[in-house]
Amino acid sequence: MIIDTHNRTFKTLRISLTGMCNLGCVYCVDNNEKKPLYKNKILDVRELVSITQVLHNTLALKTIRLTGGEPTLFKDLVALVAGLSKLGVEIKMTTNAYHLDGLITPLFEAGLKNINISLDATSEDAFRKISNRKGLNKIIENIDKCLDTGYSVKLNTVAIKGINDHEFTSLLDFAKSRNIAIRFLELMKMGHLFSEGFDKYFISENEILDIICSNNEFMKMKREANATANYYSLKNGHKFGVIANESDPFCGDCDRLRLDISGNIFGCLSENKPLNIAENYRNEDLLTEHLKKALAQKQDNYFVGSNLSMMAIGG
Repeated sequence: MIIDTHNRTFKTLRISLTGMCNLGCVYCVDNNEKKPLYKNKILDVRELVSITQVLHNTLALKTIRLTGGEPTLFKDLVALVAGLSKLGVEIKMTTNAYHLDGLITPLFEAGLKNINISLDATSEDAFRKISNRKGLNKIIENIDKCLDTGYSVKLNTVAIKGINDHEFTSLLDFAKSRNIAIRFLELMKMGHLFSEGFDKYFISENEILDIICSNNEFMKMKREANATANYYSLKNGHKFGVIANESDPFCGDCDRLRLDISGNIFGCLSENKPLNIAENYRNEDLLTEHLKKALAQKQDNYFVGSNLSMMAIGG
């Protein structure tokens, strides 16, 4: 078994399908930043499924999550979900939902049942300030379509000081009205925020809770092993979460492995040194060696940041 001195291994695989996104969110995109370029070949559906199958055979994966950039920009997404579903591993996806039109039913029928949707605001003004785009109503419509179709839906909100902190309560009310969980994410020191701008926008878990507490009573729930979020239960039983990457790091039991569209694996977002397995993943000894190196990339205690763009590898 591939395991480190902290008793960590890989059980969750996050596959970044593209380094592109249709939004330009301030916490992810620097307008002066060059678009990610893949130096290796781009893997097709057959290769992605094959690599994932071998990783599953080696690691006994529990979850596969499709990310980006924005995964709905991957042209063969439905075929990929159908192929991955045959592996017998739970498939999930994180998306901004803007381009879900026409994909909601096909993806569901292909085997995707769990979806996390990024929703950083409930007002068009705040949404535009964050994403540099219009289209909030379209995203909300697709959230409701996903619920009507039968998806298990969670919402992700990146907390940004001075931009959407005044909307935390309305975002929580939005989630409550649809009986779905929402997680508020602390900013991560990645990409352009690694070098500057992080402190300007950062809001801590306690600050998030203080804002929510002004209108709600809640109690903290026990954190599950390998979970990224601290969950809180409201008086009426509805729960929300905070992913406190800075305030309350969860590196100690992290079980996530990342795979990008070129066949590079990353054991930690703090380490932007890719390990390419595209050409040798069928060689058991070489694959084990690469996986051990990826596991060694994990931080002992807390995330230290990286100049790797969030858009290039996902959160």
